[in-house]
Amino acid sequence: MKRPLKRDRDATQVDCVEAMRALADPNRLKIMDQLLRGPRNVTWLADSAGLTAYNASRNLSMLARAGLVSKEKKGQQRIYRLSTACEVLVDKKKRTLNLGCCQFRFDALVDR
Repeated sequence: MKRPLKRDRDATQVDCVEAMRALADPNRLKIMDQLLRGPRNVTWLADSAGLTAYNASRNLSMLARAGLVSKEKKGQQRIYRLSTACEVLVDKKKRTLNLGCCQFRFDALVDR
């Protein structure tokens, strides 16, 4: 039986299992890699990951449900950034996300 996904706009904590599921996809890793550099809109993230805006939005929704990203509406655009909870777990200099049980190294991505 599947657990219901969180639907928080800006989660106060990151669920390790949900985060690992979300980060299991190479496209979501690319998106997270870009968000480590700062807030971005969907179009920019889609272009940088080689995705359509629709697919980027779906991937961003999965990352948001896992508590890793949050979004802000500015006019017609949606600006995504690392969630407050995720910011605490990120070392931007080392380009890593430490979930406690495991660590994701974004500097080790081969296909940027």
